[in-house]
Amino acid sequence: MAVWPTLPTMIVLPSGAARAAAAAPMVLPAPPRFSTTIGRPSAGDMNSIRMRATTSVRPPTPNGTITRIGRGAWASAGAASGAAASAPSSARRWMVMVLLLPRFPDTPLLLQSAGHANPGERRLSVLTLQEPFRAIFYTPFYAALARGDFAAEGVEVRLLTVGEPDRAVANLLSGAADLAWSGPMRVIRDHAANPGSQLVSFGAVVMRDPFLLVGGAPRPDFALRDLAGVTLGVVSEVPTPWWCLQHDLRRAGIAVSALRPVTGRGMAENVEAVVSGTLDAAQLFEPFVSLLESRGGHVWHAQGSRGPTSYTAFYAARPALTEKRAAMRAMVRGIAAMQRWLHAATPAEIATTVAPFFEDTDRAILQKAVARYLGLGIWSRTPHFPREAFETLEAAMLGVGAIPRAPGFDACVDETIVAEALA
Repeated sequence: MAVWPTLPTMIVLPSGAARAAAAAPMVLPAPPRFSTTIGRPSAGDMNSIRMRATTSVRPPTPNGTITRIGRGAWASAGAASGAAASAPSSARRWMVMVLLLPRFPDTPLLLQSAGHANPGERRLSVLTLQEPFRAIFYTPFYAALARGDFAAEGVEVRLLTVGEPDRAVANLLSGAADLAWSGPMRVIRDHAANPGSQLVSFGAVVMRDPFLLVGGAPRPDFALRDLAGVTLGVVSEVPTPWWCLQHDLRRAGIAVSALRPVTGRGMAENVEAVVSGTLDAAQLFEPFVSLLESRGGHVWHAQGSRGPTSYTAFYAARPALTEKRAAMRAMVRGIAAMQRWLHAATPAEIATTVAPFFEDTDRAILQKAVARYLGLGIWSRTPHFPREAFETLEAAMLGVGAIPRAPGFDACVDETIVAEALA
């Protein structure tokens, strides 16, 4: 049985006011869809704390998982007592720590203290960052975390896996989290319904569509008009891919009614249905694309070929963006550093870097997925938010009736903070 090193800890007892503010958005039931991946410390070969990923069908508590990432003290895994020991600055390592949020708001929150190997070092700012679920097309964020790009800019990140994307909005508005990454469609939708919305997007990361259409038979000369009469398994976990595909069909003069869409089933189910022949094709993201290919499937169409479409960026509430602006600018610089590295790295290097976040994914599949997404150009080269990408998404949402009006780029996106960060 493995012996886990004991790390210095601190107990944080939230105030009554804090519990009241945080309890409502944080105790919703965990969603049934999407496997989530959590990190936990384990003894590494070099006696440093390294990330080890585990998976579960749903978050291990009703509230999700927080992973705290920052500059940590050297820990001796071989010590009988398991106590952490300091080391010279040259021996510093990044360590990843996990906070499982308590089921009851009165339960103390147990955090593992990051500490500093050098007492003279500056203390890092702390931000709680939310991911909606674990996905390969979010690779740039995991790469920034794994490489320590945020911490290098002075920010310690507590990564909260909320499982349900819409729950992240409640956390931002209540102050339970500082920022999130997700689709700008949530910001657009909130502004369309409420002109006084406090949500704002910034820091472009995924600016092309990561979904593909994969069929059971080869279609080397596929065109969108060929979808007429096709039984297509549509993504049900998130709405944006189907909205955008309908937008593509309308622009090509193809009636959506010409398709035979099958809705309400998850991507894993749709993979099986394509293999069995009950679906002609399915709308998938990685790794489902590569997994279906390995079972005889064929890629028909990459939705990323549409061109710029805003799929993922940071977003926050404006008060937090103002109050914690220095730390938010540091997050932008961290993403920019990661983007420079990402577009100079090989798929193998990228896959190796983010592999601890995807321990349940075969390394060859992960590398193939990364290579595909690099080839499709879905990952931005800078954090600047392209207006064209925003307007394509907004038009798709307006066209399907997902929003009653178009709130516009200037209302929903803060490019000023990116300009400040990169000045």
